[in-house]
Amino acid sequence: MVYLSNPKLVLFTVVASISYTSAQNVTTENVSGPEQINEESTFDTNFIQAYDDKQFFLKQPGVVVLENPSTDPIYFESIYWCSDLTFSDMDTTDPMGYAGRCIINQDGKWAGTRGISAIYIPQTNIFEGVTFKDSDSYVYRFWDDGSTDMSILLWKTNDKGSSPSESSWSAFGHSTWMSTEEAAAMLNMTAAELTPETFGNVYADVWAETNADDEVTVQESSSFRNTMKPALVLALLVILNFFM
Repeated sequence: MVYLSNPKLVLFTVVASISYTSAQNVTTENVSGPEQINEESTFDTNFIQAYDDKQFFLKQPGVVVLENPSTDPIYFESIYWCSDLTFSDMDTTDPMGYAGRCIINQDGKWAGTRGISAIYIPQTNIFEGVTFKDSDSYVYRFWDDGSTDMSILLWKTNDKGSSPSESSWSAFGHSTWMSTEEAAAMLNMTAAELTPETFGNVYADVWAETNADDEVTVQESSSFRNTMKPALVLALLVILNFFM
């Protein structure tokens, strides 16, 4: 009978030996390092296209279910035009990613603006991204593996009402990457009207229109304060004169 002076040490040695042997059998064909991913994967297809074009277009059909029990599901289709993109530094080891701005088109008209960002996750070999609405608690997530189509998940919270703009809701759908020509055909526009150079003016106009109520509220509040200042000063002088 053989007695082990330190069973734990023997067990560790066996496990380490197995791990080392397995590691020796790994070849460059199954290593998921950055160089190998770039050679064999298409995860960055959409990323590179967006980087080269300085813009991209997404068609997004889906369904919304409101929290309100007296409502029916709402089916939607939106087109996103995204540009003003800032990309990660390609010459460093920083994770690949980007952030930018989008204009959303619904029912043939520009309906609002969105922020967008995405970053590459090496563990899943995928770009994980979000878009958000600047004036609401709306969140939209997407997962881009380089394919033409990608899944999307959306939700909105902390509101009451019976319409998507007023009520909490959850939604799902998919997003399809489109060429400039495909987007132009769907938007009844020309490709020359949909460029990174024209994006800025269109975005600014839509942003100003959809944020007009916020600006009016700020202006009204400022006007109210300016009107009240003389009255408060006069009241203070009256009170001081009373006690003198």
